Amino acid sequence: MKKGGTIALVVSTYNAPEYLSRCLSSVENQELVPNEVLVADDGSAAPTKVVVERFAERMRRQCPRVEVRHIWHPDEGFRLGPIKNKAIAAAKSDYILQIDGDLVLDRRFVRDHASVMRRGRYVIGSRVMLGAEETRSLLEHPQEEVRKFAAGRSNVFNGVRFPFLSRFFGGYRRKDPYFSRGGLMGCWREDFLRVNGYDERMTGWGWEDTELLARMRHAGVESYALKYKAITYHLYHRESSREQQDRNREMFLKTLHGGVERCPEGVDKYLVG
Repeated sequence: MKKGGTIALVVSTYNAPEYLSRCLSSVENQELVPNEVLVADDGSAAPTKVVVERFAERMRRQCPRVEVRHIWHPDEGFRLGPIKNKAIAAAKSDYILQIDGDLVLDRRFVRDHASVMRRGRYVIGSRVMLGAEETRSLLEHPQEEVRKFAAGRSNVFNGVRFPFLSRFFGGYRRKDPYFSRGGLMGCWREDFLRVNGYDERMTGWGWEDTELLARMRHAGVESYALKYKAITYHLYHRESSREQQDRNREMFLKTLHGGVERCPEGVDKYLVG
């Protein structure tokens, strides 16, 4: 399988400018900066636009080759699938790295993902869950680095970086290949377009990433689990409403058992040409 290609980082967000600012600061500090950064904004108010504009200005000074774009649509409820479709449709790069705007990235995050980019595979990652007190401190002190160890965390072993060991864990989720940490995955743009991206019939929180991965598997794209590399830290916040998750799960099961490769309402409506 071949590797190599340009990388777009898609950062999803909704009305959490302090979190997004912290996330984008960690993007600035990457050892390998992505070729473009697209903020997929599900209808945030004006403060989020200010955060993106300030980040774009800093990137123009520090790394002018990196294009930063703010992809926004009006707030009409939870529409994460559509805004990600719009952002990925606008991307120019070969490979898409998706993260949520409530993540802080280890400085080697993009480089670690680039090391496992292979045609014919998608990559799922893992994260350390930070507690409320540590999150509050990181938001109040933007220059403060994430510590290796702190109280109140969960999934702490996801914060261990061991590149040599990582190579042996790529298939450790083969019994559950559709497992996905929402907003933490990488795939080739051509594979995303081939299955028509996120199914926009799925509304509200839950299962849209999992359903997408099921279609990718049906289309012949293999699963790879990135463990002990590409460390991320999830900033604490209240959970989104789960009221639509049962309906979305049923849609996932229909895709899974029906062998569906391509959804009827997806990214194709945003493609030009």
